[in-house]
Amino acid sequence: MANVTINAPSGVSSVLGLDGVFYPVASGQVTMPQSAVPRDLFAAGYNFGTGPTGGNTGATGAVGGTGATGATGPTGP
Repeated sequence: MANVTINAPSGVSSVLGLDGVFYPVASGQVTMPQSAVPRDLFAAGYNFGTGPTGGNTGATGAVGGTGATGATGPTGP
């Protein structure tokens, strides 16, 4: 079963999973097996982060070029 990362409310130091394990909160997030996530986390103010953890990181996109320079404006009086 895949792990999931969940954002935790501030002040929470660990989350008790359905499997009886306390999972530590680090930097406001807790990672645990999807099967261990208690259903009442949403009611307590938790929300899922970006999704399952452990996947590969995608390639970095190309850097954009610079746009064309506009025409010179008229000279003032």
